[in-house]
Amino acid sequence: MLLLLALACTQPQDAAPEFSDAARYGLQHFDDPEEAALAAPILALEEEIDGTLDMSSEVSADRSLSLEALAEGDVSGIEHPDRDPALAVPPVALARNSAFPLESHVAVAIRDDLSPMEPNSPDLYARTITDGADCWAEHDCVFLRTVNDVNKTNFLMDMTYALNKDYRWVDLEDGRFALAARSWMPEPGFGDDGGTTIWQSFTFEIFVPRDDGSTLRMMALWSESEFSVQPSEDTVESVQLVGIDDIFKAHDKWLVENGG
Repeated sequence: MLLLLALACTQPQDAAPEFSDAARYGLQHFDDPEEAALAAPILALEEEIDGTLDMSSEVSADRSLSLEALAEGDVSGIEHPDRDPALAVPPVALARNSAFPLESHVAVAIRDDLSPMEPNSPDLYARTITDGADCWAEHDCVFLRTVNDVNKTNFLMDMTYALNKDYRWVDLEDGRFALAARSWMPEPGFGDDGGTTIWQSFTFEIFVPRDDGSTLRMMALWSESEFSVQPSEDTVESVQLVGIDDIFKAHDKWLVENGG
């Protein structure tokens, strides 16, 4: 708790419009079939991260940006609750360098049990692949589509909900292939306390291979939540940033412990 309060005093900087536009474009155009369809926005995100954020810092706020809110057109093609997406605030993005190559993250994506590497879901994060199970990891098809049963527990909530998450290959047209991922809740999630609700949530994520064999990761999150005792927006923002960073770190820790 003290850590979160300290982090709340150090907020992410505002993203350049080009960064927010690229993240929203990725969310909206995720299903475009051409493998290079998301190349331009991913390269724009990579350039902004490299030029703006302190990627050597362990302070999550130093590697994060505040995004622009979503409009209905950004999510019009996604099954989602009947809510104004502009209410999914505060939107944030956080980046981190993973020491592991892209292939390691591909192997994680096709696991059916992600609970060992999801700090806020240690009891339940069960994945069912609905499309691409026999072709995506080998890059014989573009899309991997999954549905996930998730129990999320932290000091703000304890709830179980359904989460859809898809992955796709992206030809960056510079000799590299990257991954993009998009997640969303088709229905709201309701907490066990009867007073906590996640009304809507969307993420856009990238995995970009680097020349040294590492992988640049970035997740943009737009989420609308309601709590029995509503915390400040700064606290919610800090919890979101710490949560994303903890996921990135836990994935790498699991890869270390399991031979990459």
